[in-house]
Amino acid sequence: MLTRKSKEDFSNAIQTEIQKVGYDKTPDTFTKSLSYCYSNIDLLIDSLKQTSDIRDVACRPGCSWCCRLPVTARAYEVVYIAEYLKNHWDTLSLFQLKKRIKSYLKHSAGTTHFTPMQHYNSCPFLEKHHCLIYFMRPINCQAHNSCNERTCRAAMEGKPEIIEFNAVMKEVYDVAFSSIHSSFKEMKMDTCHVGLIPGLKKAMEIHRSMEKYLDQYHLFR
Repeated sequence: MLTRKSKEDFSNAIQTEIQKVGYDKTPDTFTKSLSYCYSNIDLLIDSLKQTSDIRDVACRPGCSWCCRLPVTARAYEVVYIAEYLKNHWDTLSLFQLKKRIKSYLKHSAGTTHFTPMQHYNSCPFLEKHHCLIYFMRPINCQAHNSCNERTCRAAMEGKPEIIEFNAVMKEVYDVAFSSIHSSFKEMKMDTCHVGLIPGLKKAMEIHRSMEKYLDQYHLFR
């Protein structure tokens, strides 16, 4: 269970880390700060999993029912992922990813949140039921924590099911998102909502996209 003090300590640690980006607007500082925040989230979740508060979460490695849902992210999350891909994936891997993104966007054209879930395509980063960017996936992905795999499967197969989420984990991600988001907003950085896959396509096509983002360019508007 999250106490008021633990929430405040968690939030303060994240805000202090993100504020470093305002003092040193370099890709290295940006990447390290957001990586630190995501690691802090994982550490808190892991500690809470030792209690009964989080033991009912059904999510596990290899479960990927939710990876067909369309994901939105914030500008800073998209730039963070794009920078990693540009710097750490080899030419062939990037070429194959771009092909998957092109196919994904083609087949996703015209779909909305009212489109039956079984008609969505799997995320281009899903490979053999595992996420290729799991450690840096957007908070919207991180926060999807079902208490029952059966309901997830049924929902993705188009059956009327209500997916129940773990309340404690939701609270952790709410605090994390609020802390990260407000910090970037205070620094006058772009915090707009963008579709993860179309946003990544655009960010990967822009030369020095992270440097431009840190110089307060609005890359996605």
